Amino acid sequence: MLTDAHLERAHGLTDWDITPLANGRHPVSAKDVDGWFGTLASRERPTPVPPLPDNHDLVERPAPTSVT
Repeated sequence: MLTDAHLERAHGLTDWDITPLANGRHPVSAKDVDGWFGTLASRERPTPVPPLPDNHDLVERPAPTSVT
């Protein structure tokens, strides 16, 4: 759902169906949903970042000590 203000700032909406409703609201849907989802699915996903250790991790696995 977009408002009149959104549409004033938007560009490149030729691939979208926009239906004007009352009160400046406009439901928006992709004309080619399969193509749109295919584009999203084909994007390379970033490598997940491991979670930061919490207090439990620090107690269970203390920092290694150096051996000289």
